[in-house]
Amino acid sequence: MEVTHLTLKQLTDAMNAGEISSVEATKATLAETEKRKDLGAYITVCSDRALAAAEAADRARAEGKTSPLLGVPVA
Repeated sequence: MEVTHLTLKQLTDAMNAGEISSVEATKATLAETEKRKDLGAYITVCSDRALAAAEAADRARAEGKTSPLLGVPVA
């Protein structure tokens, strides 16, 4: 499953089903961002903060908390 090619619904469904974690999705998004950095689309990329937020989202999901966009990487 190519995470960065999933629709928002497909990604959230996969996260809710435990098929992919927010950390995995965030790492894939950061890798894609790095691969395409020559486009100059981002002024600042906060990888550490993004991964910390993804870890927090995964913990929240494990505790049964939900939200429509919980753990979804957004740029």
